[in-house]
Amino acid sequence: MQDLGYSHDVFGAPLGSDEQMLELLPQDFVPSILAKGHLLSTCRFVDDLLVRFYQMDPFYEAEGESDLVGHLAIGLAPHTSGGVLCRIIGWTTASAGTRTPPFHAAKRRNCDGDEDSLMLLLDGLLNFSRKILPMGRGGRMDAPLVLSTRINPSEIDKEALNVDCSWSYSRAFYEATKDQPHPSDLQTLVDLVDDRLGTTGEIRGYGWTHDSGRLDAGPENSSTRP
Repeated sequence: MQDLGYSHDVFGAPLGSDEQMLELLPQDFVPSILAKGHLLSTCRFVDDLLVRFYQMDPFYEAEGESDLVGHLAIGLAPHTSGGVLCRIIGWTTASAGTRTPPFHAAKRRNCDGDEDSLMLLLDGLLNFSRKILPMGRGGRMDAPLVLSTRINPSEIDKEALNVDCSWSYSRAFYEATKDQPHPSDLQTLVDLVDDRLGTTGEIRGYGWTHDSGRLDAGPENSSTRP
């Protein structure tokens, strides 16, 4: 992890144990291990394309999932055409991917159900042309017509700006909730991303108030996914 830019845990302690908790860098991504086969096949295809068509050296030469760690990719929400650059930093056994709220909001306001997509960067750059896209309605959906290389929280949907980053709640907050006020009336008593715009805190240093178990400790697939 240190080779990927992670040197300290969320509490500022140097990394030295697998039990320490890390905060994802803004555009880092942990995909499902279920994507391994497809991504490795894509690597072989892209390398073959580079050698046979472009007369260049292969780029990925990936033999296993660990070889994909550190490579850049494109995140793309369903029915959109704006991809966002990301970096693969590991794998999860859950049938889901782990990314930051600003990254999801940068792809689109929210995703269509639980669907999302990930493609290797070279796949999106080499295997793309407007000439091969359908001319009919929706033909330009699900294709990376544009690529955002850097997330600017001031330009993404407000859903991600309403994320609570508090490390704790004050006594005044708990006492104020007794009257069941509208959430906006207590906005000054919590730490929202919106209040951090223009600072490093807009993308880093998100806190939490209550511990939980592993994010991938639940069912590996929902009842709608075979």
